[in-house]
Amino acid sequence: MRSWQALIARQFFTRVYPFRRGHGRILTRTWLGKLDLGSEPLTTTALEGFRIDVYPNDLIGRHILLTGQFDRTVVEVLCRFAQVGDTLLDIGANIGYVSCCFLARVPDSRVVAIEPLPACYALLESNLARFPGRGVALQVAVSDSPGIAHLVVNARNLGGSHLEETAGNGECVLCVETYTPTRCLEATSTTRVNLIKVDVEGHEIRVVPALHDVLVSHRPRAVVFEHHATLEAGSPVAHALSSTGYEIFAIVTHLTRYELRRAFACAVPTRVSDYVAVYHKEMPRFGLS
Repeated sequence: MRSWQALIARQFFTRVYPFRRGHGRILTRTWLGKLDLGSEPLTTTALEGFRIDVYPNDLIGRHILLTGQFDRTVVEVLCRFAQVGDTLLDIGANIGYVSCCFLARVPDSRVVAIEPLPACYALLESNLARFPGRGVALQVAVSDSPGIAHLVVNARNLGGSHLEETAGNGECVLCVETYTPTRCLEATSTTRVNLIKVDVEGHEIRVVPALHDVLVSHRPRAVVFEHHATLEAGSPVAHALSSTGYEIFAIVTHLTRYELRRAFACAVPTRVSDYVAVYHKEMPRFGLS
């Protein structure tokens, strides 16, 4: 730790704070979000017990450093639908926190982690290396066609970096290679996909429809994805999933639990941005109907 204040914060969140969720508001709305923890990578320990390299002043790194976790609900939902020996396709893996949690919690599992941003990819590789032979990383962006795209970098939150057709003035922009999901599997010699996670900061409107061939040929049990805009039944994302046999549930979080609500059959809070699409034949196994 770079600061005694950071050490106290870590002790508070891991030993005193009584809820699994709600860390985000505390970290971003108090002095904890302003601590200068340094720009060089640090190694810390996640709640699952594995070591992970983070950028301490980045949003995700700060959360992991001070609380031992990030996107806890996404991890829990993925593991709910996981089985021993599963392969996770992690599109938008960042530094690999979700991937590493999956590897730590699901025996004999494997991860294919896709991340285009060089700074994140460097730590992704080092973090996956702590699970020898079980994780493979690919430094590309995923889209609906191969080519080159503009990646607009969010310096304060690397996880908020996003693809744009054209870059605006004054923005930090990188040119990155794009692969289709099928090409990602070919490049990593992946022959089986059981679960998919998509976190691509708005580009899901292209990525999810591009998953069509993977959904049809591999029949992954569930697809956990982030969707920033209101998800509508007739949208390209919803159609791509429903037309291939998937039922979409909104992931509604509370301080002590989460619940899955049918995305289009009942009221969903406007704050929801995480969803899970479950293959209809798998739903009874998990108590969904």
